[in-house]
Amino acid sequence: MGELLIKDLDERLIHQLQNRASARHASLEEEVRDILMEAIKPPINELAKKATAFRERTAERQKTNSLDLLREDRTI
Repeated sequence: MGELLIKDLDERLIHQLQNRASARHASLEEEVRDILMEAIKPPINELAKKATAFRERTAERQKTNSLDLLREDRTI
């Protein structure tokens, strides 16, 4: 894994991050890593668009009720 060094951070910012990490019982490093990972996640509306497109692409496929499959499997 890579490393990232950020210089010249405001002391108030560091203190706020430490408080936030402490509230979660996490290290400062873990807190900053989680914040960065959250920042690069695609927006929910982008995910919703992909889900809608997937449903449209698969609309013609035959749907199988998973409950029926489980019941059938258990009777064997």
